[in-house]
Amino acid sequence: MIDMPDIIEQHRLLNEATRFVGDDMIVTTITESLLLIDTVTLIQEHRLLGSGLWVGTTALDGRAGATS
Repeated sequence: MIDMPDIIEQHRLLNEATRFVGDDMIVTTITESLLLIDTVTLIQEHRLLGSGLWVGTTALDGRAGATS
């Protein structure tokens, strides 16, 4: 476990931010979520980001067994 004096406050703030997103009080800039993190998807995303045509944010999720 990471020993940080403010770990409880960080937890509280992250939960509050999650609630704000869920209640549509905050809109994220995530436009794509990569569920499967592997060589193929990372290369595709790198090419897209490098093209200068990408608008938004890509989240790397990485849940086991998921597909993009």
